[in-house]
Amino acid sequence: MRTVKLSRPVLVSASTSGPYALPFVMRPSVATCTERVRGFVAISPAKATQFTLDEYFHCKVSFTQQ
Repeated sequence: MRTVKLSRPVLVSASTSGPYALPFVMRPSVATCTERVRGFVAISPAKATQFTLDEYFHCKVSFTQQ
């Protein structure tokens, strides 16, 4: 993202990319997730349970799960 100068993209993550994409969106803090992405589309994400439902609610980006 830095190389191509993307700022706050909509991130689409399929299946086994979940363990990489979810921490990128949710860490270091769910309160700052809007600084990293504009939206997040998870398609059958692996490891989605590594974060609590409360953490997902506190991240203020649009989440779509297919």
